[in-house]
Amino acid sequence: MSDLKIAKGGYQAFVAIGFYSDDSSENISDEVFWSSTFSEIATITEIGIAKGLDVGITSIKAIKDGIISNELSLTVTAAGLESIQITPAVVSLAKGNSQQYTAMGFFSDETSRELTQEVSWHSRDTSIATISDVGLVVGVGVGNSTITAVKDGVMSNDGRLTVTAAALESIQITPAVVSLAKGNSQQYTAMGFYSDETSRELTQEVSWRSRDTSIATISEAGLVVGVGVGNSTITAVKDGVMSNDGRLTVTTAALESIQITPAVVSLAKGNSQQYTAMGFYSDETSRELTQEVSWRSRDTSIATISEAGLVVGVGVGNSTITAVKDGVMSNDGRLTVTTAALESIQITPAVVSLAKGNSQQYTAMGFYSDETSRELTQEVSWRSRDTSIATISEVGLVVGVGVGNSTITAVKDGVVSNDGRLTVTAAALESIQITPAVVSLAKGNSQQYTAMGFYSDETSRELTQEVSWRSSAIAVATISEQGMAVGVDVGETIISAVKDGVISNRVNLIVNEAVLESIIISPVNASIIKGSTLQHAATGIYSDGTSQELTQEVSWRSSDTSIAIISEVGVAVGVDVGSSTITAVKDGILSNDGRLTVIAISEPVNYFVSVKPKHSVIFVGGEQQFEAELVYDDGSREILPNSRVMWNSSAFNIATITNTGRAKGIVDGGTRIQATLVDNVNVWGETTLSVINVQSLFAYTINVTGGVVLNYGDRLGLTVTGLYSLSNGGFVDLTYTSIWTSSDHNVIRMEGPVAYAVGFGSATITATYEGRVSSVELTVR
Repeated sequence: MSDLKIAKGGYQAFVAIGFYSDDSSENISDEVFWSSTFSEIATITEIGIAKGLDVGITSIKAIKDGIISNELSLTVTAAGLESIQITPAVVSLAKGNSQQYTAMGFFSDETSRELTQEVSWHSRDTSIATISDVGLVVGVGVGNSTITAVKDGVMSNDGRLTVTAAALESIQITPAVVSLAKGNSQQYTAMGFYSDETSRELTQEVSWRSRDTSIATISEAGLVVGVGVGNSTITAVKDGVMSNDGRLTVTTAALESIQITPAVVSLAKGNSQQYTAMGFYSDETSRELTQEVSWRSRDTSIATISEAGLVVGVGVGNSTITAVKDGVMSNDGRLTVTTAALESIQITPAVVSLAKGNSQQYTAMGFYSDETSRELTQEVSWRSRDTSIATISEVGLVVGVGVGNSTITAVKDGVVSNDGRLTVTAAALESIQITPAVVSLAKGNSQQYTAMGFYSDETSRELTQEVSWRSSAIAVATISEQGMAVGVDVGETIISAVKDGVISNRVNLIVNEAVLESIIISPVNASIIKGSTLQHAATGIYSDGTSQELTQEVSWRSSDTSIAIISEVGVAVGVDVGSSTITAVKDGILSNDGRLTVIAISEPVNYFVSVKPKHSVIFVGGEQQFEAELVYDDGSREILPNSRVMWNSSAFNIATITNTGRAKGIVDGGTRIQATLVDNVNVWGETTLSVINVQSLFAYTINVTGGVVLNYGDRLGLTVTGLYSLSNGGFVDLTYTSIWTSSDHNVIRMEGPVAYAVGFGSATITATYEGRVSSVELTVR
């Protein structure tokens, strides 16, 4: 065997072969005693495994039973590289950013050392990432790559690398240093710098912060406002990246302008005038600077002015007064110095009468010793003897605050004016507003208007029943004293109201053609023998109170055509015994129900039907309740329930009647009201009903039962009766067709004709019907 070599830390197995006298041989490696000449270079185990400990040469031999083997030379070389480990193993970095990799070598002698600058570095995809000779990787594109290192043919582990989009690395805000006065503002700008060396403005994307919001606040858009004196730091943050600090100093509010008053002054030589200087600052505050400014008079031979702003006339002529502070110049105050002295003051007007809430400008005229005069309205001290009646401002504007009398005077330099006599009357009505502003209604329909009055003392109240209502075209629409407009004819009119000479706004009222409001068919209750016919009639009632025969215009319907059918012209035919409901419809308006009973021929009877009341009279629009009674031959009587009676009006265009016997007047005229026994149509009774116009009404009276004094919580039903001018005289119950109102809803609340006592005191209850009015006063105790 030739000389052997192992790396430091490496191993080498040796074999010992024993040769015997009988020419045999065998492996005796585990029987011999192994030795190394230089054990510091290499050691060998009992079974012949040598390990390199240090670089050098040693001899290996074996001994058994005093027999020494041949020697083999073993050379130990430097330790060999066995593996390379690169770190970090997994990396994610933003495009443009870099990452330092480290390579660690592991050697055969169990040692390790860094090989970062000795290995060859590789990136699998250089469009994603590049890596330098010293292991510095740079992300150049978004995606994934693998990083490896190699040395002496030994390949490292794979380093997984992900390159993400460029990351925000820093934010720079400008300006970096700001000083501004309290109340002023400063716009900041934020610029973002990214890992791929790009940049863009982020002013509206960052979150702005002020370290001390009592010093400065900053908006979402980066506009800082100084709110307190001191220092603060402005920063911006986005995606966890904090900007540089912006140093901000807020100084005291800066003086921006100075206003001196009075602007124009005329004074006698030797007299003085106090000027006032008001400073207006950057934080929108203002304060008096009279004793802080430097006062100047352009011509000191005419007027001088003290440090406190007191000007003194020293010569006749004109000068200009100004004030300056911190480089800010005031407006010019024009000053005229005269020679004359003030001798008297005359205020005008001398006698005034105004309504509460109104104002009056007074003027003060000064008269001087040289017979000159000038207005002193803004220089005098104004006084009102009774401030509960009238107050007056520094510039002579008096305001009436209470009803009564006061005296107005003015004083200057000890000179008192004449007395101005002032009378304040009750608040005056200044305007009237009526609503609604625009109305369109059908002929015959009505619209309630409301009038609201606005007074000189800034109060307002409803005047609906106090104003005089007007319609510019009463042929188109009329309006009642209570503001209820009624359409009379097609057209347009202007509605207005007036009170105490004050005219309201003008509103438009358009009256359109009358519209169909209801359809009345007759008969309401009828009975026919099977196989016979019955003519039905339909009357249309329109919004203007007119009626029109519509029998051949409506669509007729029978609810049960197996009992009765009805033609297009309203002729019903009895088909079979039973009941059906007859109706008519036009323009979406459905008529009342007409009950039609088809019966067989009835047998003779010994009783008849009586209808009450007899020969009654109602107004157009009014109602009357009828009752049917069955009268037998022996004189006994039986009140008939509505289920056993069929009611009918012979002229449904004049008056209609319901299934319950309640008739309603439609137009002026007469009709017969008939009640027919359901179970025997041959038995019936009738009476007459007259319908008259309301113009026939000449008496209209509220009736009170039980007295006009109520206890709190009581309820009282009222009635109202109309007396009409027939030859025999007659009364009509108008209780439910009248409009009921209370003068004080907090004492008496009306619900129709029922009065509810809800408070203590008195209230006037009024019933109104077609322009007729009746009233009664009720007291609640």
